[in-house]
Amino acid sequence: MRVTYQAPTYSPELVTGRYVRCQGREPNFVFKVVETATWERKGQFFGQPGMGYTLREYETPGTEIPADVRTQCIASKTATRWE
Repeated sequence: MRVTYQAPTYSPELVTGRYVRCQGREPNFVFKVVETATWERKGQFFGQPGMGYTLREYETPGTEIPADVRTQCIASKTATRWE
């Protein structure tokens, strides 16, 4: 795992959503994981888990990501909600 961004306020307890995006080509896929928090300000996403600010981004070979999420991510080439 290679962390590419981490907010100063990062804490595992604040993470309420994870999104995965597949990068690269087969067999050298790299998965970019974005961990997000709950949106706490007024607006369209107020109070929705996983729809807030980014807490941490990291790249991984995908071993910790469930197989069905990996498959969906590879097929769609877009960000896929993990949790």
